[in-house]
Amino acid sequence: MSFSGCSFGGPSSATLELDHVRDFLPDVSHGTRSNSCNTVSWGEVGKAEFYFIYIGSTRLSVNSVVTRY
Repeated sequence: MSFSGCSFGGPSSATLELDHVRDFLPDVSHGTRSNSCNTVSWGEVGKAEFYFIYIGSTRLSVNSVVTRY
C-alpha cells in the first residue's frame, strides 16, 4: 500500500492495521505497519476482503492511496 500527498497531524508517520474480513467469525488482524508517506507491505496475504484501520489520535490526510495485489 502506498500513500502520497500526506499530512500527519503531529507524528511523521501513520500506523495502520490490515484486517481480513470473515463472515460469521471475528475478523483477523494481519498486523500493523508504520507508513511515512511511502510504500509498506504486508507480504502475500491471499485473496480475500480486507480493510485498513488507522491507529492514532491525530489528523491524517492523504491525497492518494494505492493498493497492489
